[in-house]
Amino acid sequence: MCAAWGLVSGLTGAVQNFVGLAVCRVFLGFTEAAFFPGAVFLLSMFYEKQKMALRTAILYSGSQIGVSVAHFPTAIIANGRTPSAVSSPWPSSSSREHMASAAGDGCSSLKEP
Repeated sequence: MCAAWGLVSGLTGAVQNFVGLAVCRVFLGFTEAAFFPGAVFLLSMFYEKQKMALRTAILYSGSQIGVSVAHFPTAIIANGRTPSAVSSPWPSSSSREHMASAAGDGCSSLKEP
């Protein structure tokens, strides 16, 4: 199953249009569907029943944290920006000025100092 996932993931780079990407993502979903149940089964072989809830929670939490943290390096690589520019809530000072002028005097704190 891991080899099939690797093959489908590798073939994602050869996609040329949206339909191909959608089909590739469907096949990738089929191959990824076995990973979490397989990991829980693997944990159940090594840990007793009383410790399984904590171990499964750690596995699931680690997966969610990894997905949420992975967006930062991806954005840095894709945009060629520094980490401070990626984590900034405003892309540029000009957008701050446009929003402040569009909102009126109530948002004067958004303007540049």
